Amino acid sequence: MDHLTCYLPGALLLGHHFGLPDSHMLLARDLLDTCYQTYMKQPTKLAPEISYFAVGANEDLDIYVKPDDAHNLLRPEFIESLYYFYALTGNHTYQDMGWVIFQAFERHAKVTHGYTSIGNVKDIFNTSLRDLMETFWLGETLNDLERITVTHRGFTRDPLAIAERGKVAIPSSRSECSSNDSVEALFDSYARILMAENKAFIVVCIRRVKISALNQYVMVDSELEIKAYYLDHVLSAAMLWIRVAPQSVTGEYNMTPDRLGSA
Repeated sequence: MDHLTCYLPGALLLGHHFGLPDSHMLLARDLLDTCYQTYMKQPTKLAPEISYFAVGANEDLDIYVKPDDAHNLLRPEFIESLYYFYALTGNHTYQDMGWVIFQAFERHAKVTHGYTSIGNVKDIFNTSLRDLMETFWLGETLNDLERITVTHRGFTRDPLAIAERGKVAIPSSRSECSSNDSVEALFDSYARILMAENKAFIVVCIRRVKISALNQYVMVDSELEIKAYYLDHVLSAAMLWIRVAPQSVTGEYNMTPDRLGSA
């Protein structure tokens, strides 16, 4: 099982939260525990890129790792799922699980100027530092670890809430996509609560999305223009060019199922 699949517990949990059957919740809990054990079964308490499960009665380990798959790239998928469980349930067990993993990253991946992926999660004395910190470590993994380990129960309740530290300004010219509430009420980074009356505002914005072919420029309005270069990946990655007058930027956006709400 690839670590990448550990986004699934969070996706199933969100599905149950929005009305899908209880079987989704039961499976989500079981998968979350399986993903957690891929961390806890290793001496470093860090999960490998791929874990293997014993199927024979005579095998010594129920979870084992092959040498070529023993690296850890600081991936966010399990931490994202863990955050959703903590945010929606308030159960401090999930907070404790996040703290254990954060401490493992601190012990084995922290270096002088940041954090690095490691080549071997099976040996605490020879982790083989790889001198590589992926961008998703800061933007996703560490971000969600902070939300799990720093926030208190009841502080973050809705996993789809905006959690940026700054305020977001909405251009007044987008009248059809504006709200009567203040920007601060919508995007208060410390409250992190998406108020019910603002969900209608988001629905209005989503309905303005236009489907386009690759390399086609889409004028959302007079200020926003988007062009998609690439849409072909198991996790639905997209390479986008975006212009918000007068500036533009090109970047990749990974849209796994657990992020569709925020997308």
